[in-house]
Amino acid sequence: PIRGILAKRKNVVDSLAKGAENVAAKAEKSGIKFSEDIKAARIEGTRRKNEIIETAADEEAALLSEIQQESMGKIKEIKGKISKDTETAKASLEKDISVFASQIAEKILGRAV
Repeated sequence: PIRGILAKRKNVVDSLAKGAENVAAKAEKSGIKFSEDIKAARIEGTRRKNEIIETAADEEAALLSEIQQESMGKIKEIKGKISKDTETAKASLEKDISVFASQIAEKILGRAV
């Protein structure tokens, strides 16, 4: 009878040990799968981050190009205005040059010319 009880106890212990080994094996497989999933998620995250960075760089370049074109247009417009104003001032001064010359000559000579 004692040997029968010991044999039953041994079978129960062996069964529990086998169950524990199975659970440990499943846990290890789950841990490995979890690690692989984390690695895949990090790779995907890095890929998406790089994609976003590229998109932002493209948008930045387009925006800078647009701003540069607007600036060049404004600079051209301002240069044209300055040139026009210069020509207007030059024409105005050229009309009055003889009057200025007479006034200068009178001041230098001290008499009317």
